[in-house]
Amino acid sequence: MTTIVASATDGGRYVYPQERVKQAIRDWLNGSGRCMENAVAAFDHALVERRSSVEPIEYVFARRGLGESNDRYKVHASELATAVSRRCLAAARWSAEDVDLFITTSCTGIMIPSVDAVVAERLQMKESLRRLPITEHGCAAGAVALSHAHDHLLAHPTHRVLVVAVEIPSLTFQPTDQSASNVISSALFGDGAAAVALEGRARPGFPRIVSTGSHRFRDSLDWMGFDLKDSGLHIVLSREVPVRIREGARAVIGEFLTGSKLALTDIDHFLLHPGGGKILQAFEETLALPEGALAVSRTVLREHGNLSSATVLFILQEYLERRLAACGDLGLMMAFGPGFGAEMLLLEWD
Repeated sequence: MTTIVASATDGGRYVYPQERVKQAIRDWLNGSGRCMENAVAAFDHALVERRSSVEPIEYVFARRGLGESNDRYKVHASELATAVSRRCLAAARWSAEDVDLFITTSCTGIMIPSVDAVVAERLQMKESLRRLPITEHGCAAGAVALSHAHDHLLAHPTHRVLVVAVEIPSLTFQPTDQSASNVISSALFGDGAAAVALEGRARPGFPRIVSTGSHRFRDSLDWMGFDLKDSGLHIVLSREVPVRIREGARAVIGEFLTGSKLALTDIDHFLLHPGGGKILQAFEETLALPEGALAVSRTVLREHGNLSSATVLFILQEYLERRLAACGDLGLMMAFGPGFGAEMLLLEWD
């Protein structure tokens, strides 16, 4: 048994409305013809109203090399991950030494030692702590981390697991790259961190992880990811993603739920990663969801943007904080990431 007992979220120091970011894009493009029109359209259709950033917007649009960007990533990722870990531990009523396995996810920078090692040192976690950094699953990694936590607790039911996802996508913006992917990413992504505490016993009012699953799409390596160049991480975003979700998500989810002798109609709550407006629309259409089924996903996208691996954990935080589910309710968590693959978890509230 795996129960989610607490969560916490945190964002960057600076919060910008979408109009402010869009104006910065206009200034950056400096009237670059058709590219300008496409950029403005991307911002208008992103469904994002505001985002957090660890650095002021002027810094995000300033030229810098990979070394400088990654140095700033290490500072901010460590600070955010430490802060959100403290908050989650307090909510769970755990001490730092209570944690047996510490899983971290991030894909927007590089740290060796990894961020979990830094946080463990700052919080003085125990010397027997097991650590698992997950670095290349992108937007799916938050769900991947929860799945690994579940596997660990099935094997070690007396243990306690802390999961932290921290992403700083603002530092991956490339001021010298006017490609569609770079512009669209600036319309969608925000900085932030989320933490989740899990243990191997039931708690009334909290969700249990019932089952987990993955699906790998063939011939999809170029759909999503990063290219590492001298100037830093250059995002790869293919138009194939919403198309393939529309075509395949229903069958993938159906196969996953069949393993628990369930159907899509048995699901009460959908904790689906809002990669962007087109992704949400693809989910709604292919799954034939009732109006409002993705209200929480839309809220997180609107208030925070796409937070990569942390997004589904922000959605989970909304459910826990607002007590949106009742005893016996079933929830489906799903996120997609580079590879290209889908990660799924079936939740049930006690």
